[in-house]
Amino acid sequence: DKARDVYRMTVPLAPNDEERAKIHRLSAEVASDMKDDLATFNEWKACYALNTSLKAECGAQVGNYYLRLSDLKQAKIIFNQVVNIKKGPSAQSPYLAYAQFRSAQILEREMKNPPLEFPEEKLVKIFTQRLNEFKPVSSSYQKAIGLGGPWGIAATERIGDLAIGLATEVEKVLQNSQAKDTLKAALAPVAETLKKQAIDNSKAAYQLALKQQILSPALPVIQDRLVDAGIPGMNRAQGVRLGVKLIGISPDGGKLGAKAIDQVREKLAQTQDDALAWIDYGNLLWGTGKPGLSKVAYQRSLDLKTRTADALNNLAVVLVSDQGFENWFAANEALALWKRALTHEQDNSAALFNVAHYFNYFRLFELAIPYFEKAAQKVNIGEVHDGLGVAEWGVGKPAESELEFKDADSKGLSSKRFTVKYIEAARASSLSECADRLDGIANLSDLKGFEKVSYERLKARCKP
Repeated sequence: DKARDVYRMTVPLAPNDEERAKIHRLSAEVASDMKDDLATFNEWKACYALNTSLKAECGAQVGNYYLRLSDLKQAKIIFNQVVNIKKGPSAQSPYLAYAQFRSAQILEREMKNPPLEFPEEKLVKIFTQRLNEFKPVSSSYQKAIGLGGPWGIAATERIGDLAIGLATEVEKVLQNSQAKDTLKAALAPVAETLKKQAIDNSKAAYQLALKQQILSPALPVIQDRLVDAGIPGMNRAQGVRLGVKLIGISPDGGKLGAKAIDQVREKLAQTQDDALAWIDYGNLLWGTGKPGLSKVAYQRSLDLKTRTADALNNLAVVLVSDQGFENWFAANEALALWKRALTHEQDNSAALFNVAHYFNYFRLFELAIPYFEKAAQKVNIGEVHDGLGVAEWGVGKPAESELEFKDADSKGLSSKRFTVKYIEAARASSLSECADRLDGIANLSDLKGFEKVSYERLKARCKP
């Protein structure tokens, strides 16, 4: 509450709209920490009203608020306004593509998708209706693709999923004994074209993500789709969700426990020029459920310019932990912060590991390998070898992968860990073996995010 009061007081004192927008965004994050939805919404609205580099981001957050209220009409209006930001400092924001993607999602949600069923006349009529529903949704997603970035890639996945779904349904119905040769001749080429375009577009999107190092929440599904299509040099693998590394005191205070935060505050009361103390304070604030305030502490450390790489690393960790490990903006911003940390300290083991970890989690295995290799030269821990094993399996290097997994085993990692059991299931020679390997994953009920998505997709493939 004190932080929010300070922010309210500083808004009129800010030298320009850009600084005012930053204050509103920080205030929104702190209000979110306090579970004050209305205050959060009002801060995002105030930020959106200003013509700054944050306008698109803040507008997208306003649109998301209306989505949570199921007010699709108002959400559409806001998202369309964001997409139509053509001038000003926010005109190149990645949130334009995000807003367009959200608009397309609303259209997709409104699709009726009646099932294809005989008699033939009815089937053709429904198929035509389905195609007519698909076209405006596809067109809306295509606009997001044109805007590029993570949500351009995500839009490719959604178009592909819809196209493959329709194509698969067509192929299934054509196997029905009621399907005449004339119907097969008319619809089979359409289904084949839909599938081919989906695979070609997925391949292009994945290569773009590799080239531009873009983290998109659609990448695990896209890589899965390319493995299913038999694209050379691609194996099914999935990096783990948790495990990014912090520098400094543990967020729970370690051996000091609850006393740790009081000791750090005392240290800062004596001198505010201790960069590591500010880092520790940020860690402890995060550990008490205040990620917004922890970011302020890391910024204070950054201002001192003596532990820059460490502060940037931790700022990135809190960013993704607060906003969600799968959150596209947090992931890409964190990636940029970790890379920035490495420009200040090229051998920072935490930043090296975290970059590799995130590339693995988003299945950009080719990009993960060199960072894991550099991290392995600094720290000899099981998580580094396990991550490298996942990445090497993902790019089609099974022999190298096996060696890394053995190193990870020798350092105490469980033989039933997700990464190993998932790959064992993916390479299984029978459906029953695949299912058994997946069921053998330790702490199966704790899977979340891309781990859970990957598990469920592979589990479905393992069914007879």
